[in-house]
Amino acid sequence: MQPILWTPAELAHAVEGVWIRSPGVRWRPTSVRAQLPSRDNLPVSEHAINFIYGESRLASALETLSGKRGGRGCLVLPSNLITAQVLERAELPILACPPTARPLADLARAARARFSGRLVLVVGSVGKTTTRQMIAHALREYGTVTANYGNLNLATHVYEILASSSPNTGYVVAEMGLLRGANFAEAAMVLKPDVVVFTHLGLAHIDAVEKQEEDPDHLVEQILRKKAQAFQGLTRFGAAIVNEDMPLASQASDIARKQTGRVTTFGRNPESAFRLLDLTLSGTGSRISCQCRDRRYEFEIGTVGAAPASNCMASLAAVDALGLKLEPAIAALASFSGVEGRSQLRRYDYRTGSVWILDDSFNATPLSMRACLDTLGKAARFHSAGRRIAVLGDIRHLGPQSGELHAELSEAVAEARIDRLYTIGSETPSLQSAVPPAIRAGHYETREDLVSALLSDLRTGDMVAFKASSPLKFWELVRIVAQRIEQEEPALAS
Repeated sequence: MQPILWTPAELAHAVEGVWIRSPGVRWRPTSVRAQLPSRDNLPVSEHAINFIYGESRLASALETLSGKRGGRGCLVLPSNLITAQVLERAELPILACPPTARPLADLARAARARFSGRLVLVVGSVGKTTTRQMIAHALREYGTVTANYGNLNLATHVYEILASSSPNTGYVVAEMGLLRGANFAEAAMVLKPDVVVFTHLGLAHIDAVEKQEEDPDHLVEQILRKKAQAFQGLTRFGAAIVNEDMPLASQASDIARKQTGRVTTFGRNPESAFRLLDLTLSGTGSRISCQCRDRRYEFEIGTVGAAPASNCMASLAAVDALGLKLEPAIAALASFSGVEGRSQLRRYDYRTGSVWILDDSFNATPLSMRACLDTLGKAARFHSAGRRIAVLGDIRHLGPQSGELHAELSEAVAEARIDRLYTIGSETPSLQSAVPPAIRAGHYETREDLVSALLSDLRTGDMVAFKASSPLKFWELVRIVAQRIEQEEPALAS
C-alpha cells in the first residue's frame, strides 16, 4: 500500500490550521489542488486536498462535490468562509486556516523540507513547456518523476505539484511562468530548486512587468530581472543553466553567479558548454549533432525546428548538472515525440494528394512566432512542399506595443518566403497590412470564415503552419482543418 500523502496532523501543522470536521481513519488524499479566483485551476476532487480561495470558488466546489461523501480528500478554507450553511452542504472534512494565511505556499514549503529527491525549475520567455517535458522524459531513465499538469505553470500550480509529490519521488520538474504581481524570488525560495534552467529571453507577458517602457531593450531587461529572481532560490550546491544565444545572456549568468558558482551555458555559441553543432530535418523530426563538454553526440528527436533543438541542449545540461551520465538521457530523447501543439509536423493524405500541417498552435510570443515561420520555411524546402502558408493569430500580453510588434513579424514572413498569410484576431491586422499584397490571403473575423477560405485555397503539397496565443485555441482550428482534409471535403487542386 502506498504511504499516505499527508496525515491529518501533518497537514494541519504545515498550514497552521484547525480541523473543523476531522477526517476518518480511511482518509487517504491522492493530490493537492487549489481553486483561485481568475486563474486556470485543476477541478476540485473528492480525493484531493482542495485549497479554496473566495466565495465564488467555494460555491462552485460545494456544487461539484455534492453527493461525494465517500471521498478521501478534504477542503482547506479560510476561517471567514466557514458558515453554518457551508458546514451543512460540505460533505468532506474541513480544515480551517487564518484568513491572512497562505496555506498552499506553507504546504509546499513543508513538502520541500521533507522531499529527498532533486527539483529542476524551468523559466524563460519561450520553450519552457517543451524543455520541461524533455527533462522529465529524460529523467525517467534514472528514477520517478513528477511535473506540471499540462500548461498550468503559475507559482500556485508548482506548489500543487510539489505538495502532491511523494517524499521519495526521484525528481520534480517544474516550469514557472510570469504573471503580473508574481514574486519569482518568493516562489523560488519556497521551491529551493537544485537546478534552474533559463530557456530563452524575449518580449513576452509585457503586461507582467511593473514599468512598461516603450524601448524594447529596456523591456527585455526588466523581464530578465524578473525571471532571473528564480536563481535566488538555488540550493547551496545548486546549478544555473543559461542560454548563451539569448539577449543579455552574460547578464543572466552574472546574476546566477551571485547565487552559485555552478553556471553552465548551452546554445550554438562556440563558448557554450553544451553546444549545438548542427541541425538537420529528418522526416518529421530533427537530427542533432552536439558537443556536451568534451564529448560529441548525434541523435534524432521527433520534433522539428531550431527551438526544440535548443530545448534539447538545455535538457542535457540539466541532466549533467544533476550529476547523471548523459547516455541514458540521449537514448531517451531519441524517443521524444514532442509536445502536442508545439513544432509537430504531420502529413495528411487524401485520395489524390496530401497536405502538410506544422502544428505550433498552443501558444505564441514574438520570438516563438519567428521560430515557427523559420521552421515552416526550412521544412517546406526539405520536403519539397508546395506553397508555404501561415495561419497566424494574436500574440497576447504585449501591452501598448502590440500593434507594432505584430507588424514587425512581416520581416520573418519575408525571410521564410511565405506564399500565403491568413490572420485572425484583434491584433494581427497590422501584420496583414505590413506584408506584400501578393501574399495577403485575408484577415478574418470568425474561425468559420477562415477555415472555409483556407480549405478552398489549399492545393496538394501545401504546407500550412498554425500559430497563436493560447486564448485563441488554435489547436481546435488545426483539428478541424485536418479532419476536413482527410474527409476530402475541400476541392483540393492537384
